[in-house]
Amino acid sequence: MALLCNNCGRKTHLLARTKFKDGVLCSKCLKNFSIPDTVGFRLWAKNNSCQAVTRYKQVTNKSETKTNHINNKREIPNPKIDLSEIERYLNEFPNYESKGDKRFNKRTGYPLAKQSSIERSRNEFVDMLSWTPDNYYAYAHYSKEMAIDNYLLGIELPFLHAGTIAYKQGDWDIAEKWWLSVLDIRPTNVLRKLEIMYRKQQRYKDIVRLYKIAQPLVRQYDSLTGENTYKFYKAVAILNEEQHKKEDHSIGVIRYPSKIDSNYLRLLQTAR
Repeated sequence: MALLCNNCGRKTHLLARTKFKDGVLCSKCLKNFSIPDTVGFRLWAKNNSCQAVTRYKQVTNKSETKTNHINNKREIPNPKIDLSEIERYLNEFPNYESKGDKRFNKRTGYPLAKQSSIERSRNEFVDMLSWTPDNYYAYAHYSKEMAIDNYLLGIELPFLHAGTIAYKQGDWDIAEKWWLSVLDIRPTNVLRKLEIMYRKQQRYKDIVRLYKIAQPLVRQYDSLTGENTYKFYKAVAILNEEQHKKEDHSIGVIRYPSKIDSNYLRLLQTAR
């Protein structure tokens, strides 16, 4: 059910809003708070009213204006992310065939989700791209960890959302590629999605491989951002591979080059 955002008045949907004691805020307004750790922010916001969050936004905006004025000679543009492959994919809809009340992707044979679910994910992707990009370098003068976390999130979200759209449209191979390409950024965000898909494909050994690959990546993410997500990290799945020997269809887990600009990351780490 759509509700109106208490800050901007726009309609919000279930997966694109955060509820407070006296109202809701849309995803765009939340992003404009410039708080990189959304999970941490939501935990903080649970005990605060929507008006309190709005006042926080007003104070934050004033602080950002002052920050930009002080650092206007030191601002460095954010690295560009190549989203051309995603844009081409979203401009077309996959061919499908109907069997009863279900639709299947003709190319892959995998099922399509309900059209309303696909459209919702597409709208969420557009909303995500409309967020104002953070000035990561300016933030780094005050908190390197916050700036780095914002930067990593800015890389991951487009591929995370686009992968969800591809998965719902039956293009599971494309979804896997996009999710794996950002596995090194916030592994815990990607792991559950891939595990669900691998189980449906009976790729049990690949689930084990996936968690072994992700374990050091979670440690790396925590060291860059000062977070402690490793304590929430799921241990490597203990599977009886012999039991699944006849039905296992694992094909391996591809390691994709990191999309992180290492030079820009070092710049954020050394900002003063």
